[in-house]
Formats: sequence, C-alpha cells, structure tokens
Amino acid sequence: MDEYISTNPAICHGRPHVQGTRITVELIHDYVVTGHAVEQIQSMYPHLSIAQIRAAIDYTIVHDRNVFPS
Repeated sequence: MDEYISTNPAICHGRPHVQGTRITVELIHDYVVTGHAVEQIQSMYPHLSIAQIRAAIDYTIVHDRNVFPS
C-alpha cells in the first residue's frame, strides 16, 4: 500500500494521495461510498491502476478514515 500512497505537504495540502498524481485518497473514498466500483473509477482515471485504487481504499480502512482533515 505504501508504495502507492504518499503524503507531502507541498502536494494536495498534505493529504494522502496516489503517488505521482494529485488524486487524493479522499476522492477515491468518496467514489466508493457513492457506489462506484473500482473498475468505474479506473475508467474515469485511466492513468490509475487497479492496484493504486485498491491501495487508496485500503488506506482509508487501515487509517480508520482519520486521514481527512476537517
């Protein structure tokens, strides 16, 4: 998971994001909770791999969704 997700204060205001992109973990989480399948997310963001999307989903589970600043 850590190979796909990173945080950097200079990128996405320090929010966890897919490494090498500005796609936040929060964005992917929001798609999932609104009923989008991993494959649908990938069709919207074809530069993301299934593994990257799943890593973002796993990140929210492991970190108990406490990764999103208020």
